[in-house]
Amino acid sequence: MRYRILFYIGLLLLSGWLLMGCRPPELVATPVVASEGSAQSSTTATPEPTETPLPSATPTATNSPTPTEVPPPTATPLPQPTPDGQIRSVRVPILMYHYISELPPDADKWRVDLTVSPENFESHLRWLSENGYQSITLADLLMALQTGAPLPEKPIIITLDDGYRDAYVHAFPLLKQYNMRATVFVITSLLDENNVDFLSWDMATEMSAAGIDIESHTVYHPDLRDSDYERLRHELVESRLAIEAHTHIPSRFLCYPSGLYNPDVMQAVRESGYWAGITTMQGTLHTNANLWEIKRVRVRDNATTEQLLALIAYLDAM
Repeated sequence: MRYRILFYIGLLLLSGWLLMGCRPPELVATPVVASEGSAQSSTTATPEPTETPLPSATPTATNSPTPTEVPPPTATPLPQPTPDGQIRSVRVPILMYHYISELPPDADKWRVDLTVSPENFESHLRWLSENGYQSITLADLLMALQTGAPLPEKPIIITLDDGYRDAYVHAFPLLKQYNMRATVFVITSLLDENNVDFLSWDMATEMSAAGIDIESHTVYHPDLRDSDYERLRHELVESRLAIEAHTHIPSRFLCYPSGLYNPDVMQAVRESGYWAGITTMQGTLHTNANLWEIKRVRVRDNATTEQLLALIAYLDAM
């Protein structure tokens, strides 16, 4: 009997020991909360980059966004003009205007050289309209080059560089009067700053809704050849995003500031989602073998209709 009692006492002690000693050691030594916390620290050690604000008026290398910090271009709802394998060339005069205004009393030689009066601008539009020219867009040109889409018998493209306010005050009413399309290349920082010499975003949006294409002339109009890759991408992508945010229409064409570029700039423009690069080189012949050096016809110094037509004829013969 005594041995039986001792046996049961030992059995009870053994059961208690088993209950205490057989708990999984990790539940005691490492609580669940601690293991979850360590997992979180491994995923948050390198935070995702946040959107980089636009740089100051005098950008420096220290505030340049890295390529991963630049938001990607928004999706283009229109079909990309994918080449069908054929090399094509077409002749389309792309008229390049700057100021459409009367000359101010203190105009320097640059202002004189880049100015066409509203009167002369209207005479150009009137002559083009009366002689069967039809204004098309840069996108129309790209579709013709890449896919063989048809163009009118006498196509013309009208562009205005820099986005001066007279594009809204003088050019816009005349373009509507003659039922002409046009493209305005804007420097987006100047619109952001509400610079009174340039378009406002409200003006640009109104023009866009009426069929005037608003395209990129970069954020600050720098010499892109002097920009490192991060600054270059910022100038190209941020200007696109600003235009698309205000007009709700994708920006697809980049006009090189001051017509300055090199192979690295052309590559960056291509990588930034643009369809073509627009130059200041003179010419009317375009080919899909080189969409990053689209030529234009520079209209300058109060050109008369006769002077403009003579220039177009000369370039067409080249």
